[in-house]
Amino acid sequence: MIVDSDLGNIPAFNDRTLPVFEQSLLPAGVQLIYASADSGSENVINRVLQTADYASKQVLDAISVGAVEFSKCDKPGRLYAGMRLVNASVETYDVTF
Repeated sequence: MIVDSDLGNIPAFNDRTLPVFEQSLLPAGVQLIYASADSGSENVINRVLQTADYASKQVLDAISVGAVEFSKCDKPGRLYAGMRLVNASVETYDVTF
């Protein structure tokens, strides 16, 4: 899984000696890899993160103008009360490597 935070903690997260959330350790079979959307796009991992960053900006823009309806969840959890369904497009973004 690509992340852009906690660079100094990634080895401990991957060794499962530091919880990633509350008391939860990283699941078996998952490794964290650090990348940055602000760094060079010649690195494929940074490029993937840049593409995700672009798509998330589209989502936030759509939410801010009311183009995405907010739907209540039928089973709200402790960490969420609803959800939004958004189809982001990267067609206008150069994703060639």
